[in-house]
Amino acid sequence: MVVPGLAILIVTVIGTALIIAGVFWMVPSSVDGDYGQTAATDGFAVGGLILVIVVALLLVFAVIYLQGAVTSGVIRVADGRSVGVRDFLVPTRTAAFVGTVILMAIIIAVGFVLLVIPGLIAVFALQYAPVYVLERKMSPTQAVAASARLAFAKPLDSLLVLLVHYVYGYIGGVAFGLGAVVTLPMGEAFLVHCYRNLVGRPIPPGVA
Repeated sequence: MVVPGLAILIVTVIGTALIIAGVFWMVPSSVDGDYGQTAATDGFAVGGLILVIVVALLLVFAVIYLQGAVTSGVIRVADGRSVGVRDFLVPTRTAAFVGTVILMAIIIAVGFVLLVIPGLIAVFALQYAPVYVLERKMSPTQAVAASARLAFAKPLDSLLVLLVHYVYGYIGGVAFGLGAVVTLPMGEAFLVHCYRNLVGRPIPPGVA
């Protein structure tokens, strides 16, 4: 279960390095021979900008993909099925999961533009959507609607789930994301466990 966390760490390090390289490429520098000082040249490297945009998009997609893979693996474990490394590296419904995350991001972003509070409500309401889209084979819009219904039906429980899940994410970001190696699978396992209990289908004892 820690393999996806390692993959995210490696991808993030490589992606960040390429983005930094792209930024330096965008604004190259030259040395002034008279004073030995470095000054920006007149040119602007479009190739650097393209590199930054492409790498940033690929990095976001890779992180979403791996998060979906972890959640898919956790759901398999919750169902009592045998799992291997591959089960935590390949999402069960890649396109639907990515679409759900993008839809969530748009809704949350619009909510934050509307005086912040609607954005916080959206974060609270949509927290179960990734699980719904993977486990119940729903479309992104159906998963978002189902998540909102569950969150508002169990508000206190869902608030606690959100806070604890956020703590897992925060700890994972410590030490340049190194903590995600452990906290990513733990956080997704916690979310799936809570979701199963809230919908009345708890994980059987002994399943781990």
